[in-house]
Amino acid sequence: MLIRSSPRITLTREGLDFCAEPERLLVAVSRLEAQARDIASGAPRSFDAAAISAVGLSVIPRALARLDRSKLRGAVRLSIQSAQSVPFMLTSGQADIVFFNPPLQGIAIRPLAEEIMFTWSVIVSDGHPQRGALGELVTAHEQVVAETIPGFRRLDQTELRILLSAERK
Repeated sequence: MLIRSSPRITLTREGLDFCAEPERLLVAVSRLEAQARDIASGAPRSFDAAAISAVGLSVIPRALARLDRSKLRGAVRLSIQSAQSVPFMLTSGQADIVFFNPPLQGIAIRPLAEEIMFTWSVIVSDGHPQRGALGELVTAHEQVVAETIPGFRRLDQTELRILLSAERK
């Protein structure tokens, strides 16, 4: 699982894969801990967002700043993860909304928008109690992207609530 490369020791591919599992467990334990605190304090349910770094470090914080906080019940937590981890966080219930690069096996997606440089998808869990607030986050995300990235265009004008769904195949 380890290999010596020059004076340093690095993880092999197997080592990286092995380390990913405990990392996911730690994220799950942290989320469980936060939910327990919310329940104990009577706080409204928060929601968790996960994103790849390209989107999570630039676009998402500005989109979150545009949200009407009075419509949000609870906190918003953003987790920056690898492209492989982000979709897993949605399917495992660790995240309520994810921003990642398609394609992904096991999740049916409907592209919302594209731009010249790259494409990413935004997916919200079906039946989420804060689906309206999450939809507003996606709208704010689109506004920030449209302002900062030349060539951005929406692919589908269908109502947002229809577009924002994830199905497990």
